[in-house]
Amino acid sequence: MYTWYMSISKRVSTPLSNYSADAQQIVRSFLEPVQSLASKSETRRKQLRKQNVQAVHEHFEAVFNALV
Repeated sequence: MYTWYMSISKRVSTPLSNYSADAQQIVRSFLEPVQSLASKSETRRKQLRKQNVQAVHEHFEAVFNALV
């Protein structure tokens, strides 16, 4: 899945390997928590979506069973 932090890394015109080791470490230390947070929020959204779908299925299962 394409997320906003991927677009940030694609906008950088110079590859990270062209920077000094210190600069690379600074960039990585900034991006790692951001990517982790984005990943966690994506996981949370997926879980909520699954719960919502399950609730809808359970609701309509009761309705269809009542009709039969």
